[in-house]
Amino acid sequence: MGRPLRVDQPGQWHQVYNRGARGQPIFLNDDDRLHFLYLLGVITHRWNIEIHAYALMTNHFHLLVHCPDGNLSPAMQYLFSNYVRAFNKRHGFDGPLFRGRFEDTTPDGDGETALHLFIQNEARYAHRNPLDIQRDLDLALYEWSSYPAYVGAAQGEWWLKTEQIAKNHESPDQLRKHTETQLPRDKTTINPSAQTAHRYTDPEAAYLVAVRTPTMAPTIDDIYAATESILPERCRTLARVFLARHIGHSAAAIADRDAVGQGVVWERLRQARKLAEVHNGFVAQLEQAHERAWGSPDAPGLHPEEVPWLRLAGVNTSP
Repeated sequence: MGRPLRVDQPGQWHQVYNRGARGQPIFLNDDDRLHFLYLLGVITHRWNIEIHAYALMTNHFHLLVHCPDGNLSPAMQYLFSNYVRAFNKRHGFDGPLFRGRFEDTTPDGDGETALHLFIQNEARYAHRNPLDIQRDLDLALYEWSSYPAYVGAAQGEWWLKTEQIAKNHESPDQLRKHTETQLPRDKTTINPSAQTAHRYTDPEAAYLVAVRTPTMAPTIDDIYAATESILPERCRTLARVFLARHIGHSAAAIADRDAVGQGVVWERLRQARKLAEVHNGFVAQLEQAHERAWGSPDAPGLHPEEVPWLRLAGVNTSP
């Protein structure tokens, strides 16, 4: 008997998770985790998937997502296929990485109360999940979850949606207490003395995370304008395609913008990657254009001093 089809109902909330096959790790180092976060940004932009909470563990992950247009299945298919291909290439492996299709849960019942409880409980579960790694872990300093962003200990990813969870709490301090208070049903045990989130939360302060203006990904026109004065004309077309694809625009959208076929777009992308492999000057110009497109030298998701973003995109940036 075939597997039942998933129902990608528009407007649905999901708690999504998956594990490594045979319990094997799905993240071996920070390069893997950064690449996974990068791909999450791509699916939010390409399929209009909202990610409200996440936690990356060693052999599994958790996502709390809202799908205004449905599209969860194609988004997850893109995420897994691209991540596994890059993971295997980085580490010299082959074959499947995950134990199967992703699993998900949805709110138990209709109405605002059921939705409120689902969002509150699933976000709390994801944010406490890193305690499985170490009981004395400081959740506010675990950089591979969205919890540090909610309590003000770190800047969140540009694609992280915080408004819905924020509405469930009067302040970051209330969210902190809700997350860190031990409940009888909890499978994980927290060490209160190891937690430092209280240093970042102020009960008297407004919930700044809830009212911050989210950073929007640059449009294709933004990207094209950013390359105008930085790259020579002969490289400009290749750079535009590379940056547009890196930020998450589809080949179809780029083809429509340039009035060419998608095959032309993919060929330009191939040429751009080949040029970046042998031309450090082109790489530097790409980084400058990337920063200008975002409108900031601290472009969200761009950490060249830690892991060069071009390398995460599959480009060799070694001298």
